Formats: sequence, C-alpha cells, structure tokens
Amino acid sequence: MNGKNLKYLVLGFTLAATGLYALSVGSLTTFAPGTPIKSSEVNSNFSTLRSAIEALEAPIGASRLADNAVTSSKLASNSVSAAKIVDEPGVAFTESNTGGTLGAFDTSPTEMLAITINAPASGFVLVIGTVSLELKHTSGNPTTAYTSINTVNTSVAVGIAQIDSIPSAAPTGSYWHTTTVQTRLSVVAGNNTFYFMGARGPFGTVEYNRVRLSATFFPTAY
Repeated sequence: MNGKNLKYLVLGFTLAATGLYALSVGSLTTFAPGTPIKSSEVNSNFSTLRSAIEALEAPIGASRLADNAVTSSKLASNSVSAAKIVDEPGVAFTESNTGGTLGAFDTSPTEMLAITINAPASGFVLVIGTVSLELKHTSGNPTTAYTSINTVNTSVAVGIAQIDSIPSAAPTGSYWHTTTVQTRLSVVAGNNTFYFMGARGPFGTVEYNRVRLSATFFPTAY
C-alpha cells in the first residue's frame, strides 16, 4: 500500500470515527479476518473515500446548506465582508453642489437630484435626502418650500412633503433652512430610481443648494 492510498484509508477511518461517515461516505466493502482481499474491492473503497473527502474539501455552496442552518450567532462579528456577498448593493450615494430655483408646486416642481440603486431582490429601500434652502421672503405673504422623495419626477407629493415656511408677518429677508427628508419604499429586483423633488408655494422665491441623496436596500421590513 503506497503512502497516498494510506492517507485516504486513514482519513476514511477518521471520518467514520467522527460521525461524518454516514453523512459523507458511500458504501464500503467490509473485510473479515481469514478471507481473501480483492484488489478491485480495495481500490473501490479508496475511490469512494477519495470522492467523499474531495466533496468535503470543496467550497460550501447553497446546495450543502439546509435552510436557516447558519444564524447570526454562528458568525463572528465582521467575518463576512460586502465583497463576499453576492449582489450586495451596499449604499448608493450621490451629491450636487449646483443648485437652482424651485418651481411652483402646482405647475413646475423641480427635480433637485436623482439616485438609482440595484436591488438584488424584492425588498425595501430607505432613501434619505438633505438640501439647503434659501427662502427669500417678502413680508405680507407666507413663503413656503415643499420637499419630498418620489418614484416619479413630475410631482412633489405635497400631501406628504416636508414643509419649510416663513410666516407672512416675518420681516422681509432671506431665511436659510437645512432640511432632511426620508422615506421607505418597496422595490422589486433590478434598478430602482428615486427623485428628490422640491417646489415653492405661491409667494416668494426659494433657492436650493448642497443636495445629498442616499439609498440603502433591505431585504425585509424591520
């Protein structure tokens, strides 16, 4: 018996001794004292053991894991990086320091910034937008800005929008607000685009600048 065959024979006994035999090794020929040993049967045993060992040494794929077999308590903290996760979208982020003037909410809402995230499956996306607003106010009428995150860029969704307002009695002047809007939206697998929309009310002028927009995918709602 050469060294290579001896290695597989010893490993086969080890597998059997540790309880892995029944799970990983196929049927082996049993030899009894005083009976002839056929080389074909010995070679068959070695071949079976070798196949079992190679299977155990192969990378662990989904087919070798039972559903829910690996839980968070079985994984060390920070042991799995994003690079090791298939289709891990991470966090999409975009920004713009080029601002403009918000259009009227009822006629010409403004797309301040857009972001696209590639979801690996159906789930949810948390979208957060931040913008600096300059409300140029004239005393006597309220100056109002509306901001929201939508799946279309034709509406500011006034009914659910963040509202920044200067009351009509406030002195004439410019008022700076930094406002943050966030929303959680359901998504399907593939590219999903979200729009950070803004608009002004019927009075005054509203400028925007320093726009930030981020999106994070979650496979389920918490």
